[in-house]
Amino acid sequence: RAVQRNPLPLLNVSDWTDQLVDLMAQTEKTSNIDSWCIVANGGCSPIALQIAQRSVEGKRPFKKHVSQVVLSSLPRLQFFLEPRSDPEKVAKSYRTLCGVIGRLFWWYACRNKGAFIQRFSKKNLVADPASLGEE
Repeated sequence: RAVQRNPLPLLNVSDWTDQLVDLMAQTEKTSNIDSWCIVANGGCSPIALQIAQRSVEGKRPFKKHVSQVVLSSLPRLQFFLEPRSDPEKVAKSYRTLCGVIGRLFWWYACRNKGAFIQRFSKKNLVADPASLGEE
């Protein structure tokens, strides 16, 4: 059974989980995958855990099992994580991140061939910056 994609914006953890398990099922149709390893950072940790839970319970549209879940840091935005989050608060944050402020930040992060993203990743996201490679 295929999961129907939710209309944007995705307001809660289950919306994001539904989108990702659908993407995983679609990917399996065109790729040879033995099992899934999910890597999540920060606020995406609850999504990764929910995907793993669905895999264990057999409630998933993808066929291969989730063999590993890697959580690289604790979530910081609590209001995104609560199942009963205030939809207005989440929608406001979504509008901010997808609006002018979010676009300006993305422009800033991508300028100079993504130098900011590379520096941020080396400093905050990986234990060994040499493991990032050239791209």
